[in-house]
Amino acid sequence: MELFDLGGGCPRPRYGRSLLLKQIVYHSLEAEVAVRRSPDLGRKNPLNVIAFRKALSRQSDIHPFSVNGLLIRPIDPKSAESPRVGVHQRRHAKIVLAQADGFHEDEVEGRIVKVLDFGIAKATNINITGIGRYLADDWIYSFYQMRWIYKNFFAQVYLNTSESGDTRNLRTGVTVIDISKFFHYQFQHSFDISNFYNTKVIWGGDYQRTMPETFGTILPDGTGGRNPISYGQDNKDNDGDGEIDEWDELIVTNEYGLYAQSQSRLNDYFELILSGRLDLHSGLLDENGINFLEDPLGGGTVKYFPQTSPKLGLLYKPSDKHTFRLTAARAFNTPSSQGLYLNLKAAQYSIFEVKARGNKDGYTFIRNENDDLLYYNVEVLSEYQWTLTQIPDEYVLLLPPVLGRPATFVSPDDYRYIEPVRSEEVWTYEFGFAGLLNKRTRGTLDIYYSQYNDFVSDLTWVTPIVVDTSQGFYSVDDPDPIVKGVIPLLETVNSDPGADGKFGTDDDINPPQPPDLVFTNINYGDVQIWGLDGSIFVFLSKHFSANISFSYLGTTSFYNYLTRENDPINAPEYKINGTLTYMPDRGINWNIGMRYIPEFDWAAGVHYGTIQSYTVFDAALGYNFNPTYGILLNIKNLNNDVHNEIIGGPKLGRHYTLKLTARF
Repeated sequence: MELFDLGGGCPRPRYGRSLLLKQIVYHSLEAEVAVRRSPDLGRKNPLNVIAFRKALSRQSDIHPFSVNGLLIRPIDPKSAESPRVGVHQRRHAKIVLAQADGFHEDEVEGRIVKVLDFGIAKATNINITGIGRYLADDWIYSFYQMRWIYKNFFAQVYLNTSESGDTRNLRTGVTVIDISKFFHYQFQHSFDISNFYNTKVIWGGDYQRTMPETFGTILPDGTGGRNPISYGQDNKDNDGDGEIDEWDELIVTNEYGLYAQSQSRLNDYFELILSGRLDLHSGLLDENGINFLEDPLGGGTVKYFPQTSPKLGLLYKPSDKHTFRLTAARAFNTPSSQGLYLNLKAAQYSIFEVKARGNKDGYTFIRNENDDLLYYNVEVLSEYQWTLTQIPDEYVLLLPPVLGRPATFVSPDDYRYIEPVRSEEVWTYEFGFAGLLNKRTRGTLDIYYSQYNDFVSDLTWVTPIVVDTSQGFYSVDDPDPIVKGVIPLLETVNSDPGADGKFGTDDDINPPQPPDLVFTNINYGDVQIWGLDGSIFVFLSKHFSANISFSYLGTTSFYNYLTRENDPINAPEYKINGTLTYMPDRGINWNIGMRYIPEFDWAAGVHYGTIQSYTVFDAALGYNFNPTYGILLNIKNLNNDVHNEIIGGPKLGRHYTLKLTARF
């Protein structure tokens, strides 16, 4: 289910930027229809509809703000309206109708609303992951969702399932099996304290359960896995505790969350937003932590490391046309199932298998009693062949040039212990402005600074090879004669220190096969990221509009303590977008846009390289037969600028889509 969340498919997102999920888009579209039909908002002033769309597409804030009478209320990354996607939290928003001075949602009073949703998708395509390209062959995703709404109460439960079909690694040909499941329950309640600064309070909680079942082809679960456990009913004692098919044989991730947010109107000009969230993650335990339920199916309790996310926002509205925002927020990114348990062959380098591994428990590099780093000697006919031994002075450590990554020399001093991957934490401070510059022009500006602690890497090489450079540098085409061995991880090499309990002595018992080359997720430490986003939207006439947006990223790399080099953040220093739109009530409509992306470096898992600059024009041509039915032709990359947007992905040229639409 999570195979393609390995870091190679997208740039690292900044907290606060969102990828809208289907159900959130559904809420948003409902709101837009209501705006369009509103006699006060949509019909009297079409600019409100355009402003709404613009705000919806940005979603850069962490607190509610008004767009000409519309309340746009972003929700905490882990709130009931915001399911999480992938390794990094994305923020989502619930868009509701409200008057700027009331903050009352457009609700159906006294009615119980129940919604049942079901969906299924079948795909055959090439996916780019942090360990290489995969052919997803007849991969089937299904979801089942039920929502319940009554007045100011909301609850939701959904189940996502996966069936991988004949999916396989295009480099190794290895088939992967994935029939994983993901369960999520959410509840939310809101109420007003009208006699206390017109305060509106939202609180709620959620529980989510990730249930991988990959049979050892992605994670070490099921038949064929390392220390195999089983999700299914296999009538075996997989963990050796005398019990059969009990819940703790699963690689299951349980997450519990509780949150609250208040919004208060201090006076005619200022609004205060306070929020906080508490999260418990089964992959993050602490003997001094909070005691809570270990698993809903198994009972019992464990001590969790509590993760808290406070937020503070202050809005200043000198008029209905302008809003200024100051926000401070703490968020975190918990490890995924892959980050904790991954165990997957990615490639072959010389005689070594290249493995992507999870980092739940950390890794240890083997040293002798004198604190000398030991390597596993694979030199044919060497006195120390197939043994752990001290590195000679004339040998050097090298991260090999696997799958296009450049070779990098490293220092033995840096290879002692890799701690278990921890949650990535970030404090973000933001200043924002949104407002009308004149009767036809709207502008926005956001300036942000983020301080990351325990910044989580993409899949990173952690096992250097040992080479002899005394006779000159080696050849990539013929590395075997000069590759002397590898710096192994204790947890991946089947070695016994012997009776004396010390590695690197004569009684060591070492297997006659080379250990794996490993890359995994590590915590880099502290990283600072800052940037700005701006946009200008112009309502040229009743049916014509134009907009231009600009983004600048002041930080484009971060320090890797293992390589002692800077790794790229996988995003350009800046980007520019512009669009001209013609949108009548019916008949022909069209738009044309431009995107410019400058050159930038890319490194994610096994993928490494430079994305060349590109300029792309996009166009759309549609026809609305009536308010219900329409047709739309989209042309991406109209100028056919053939380019890569991610390393490892295909070159993209002109692309056409045709859509028939119906609104009811």
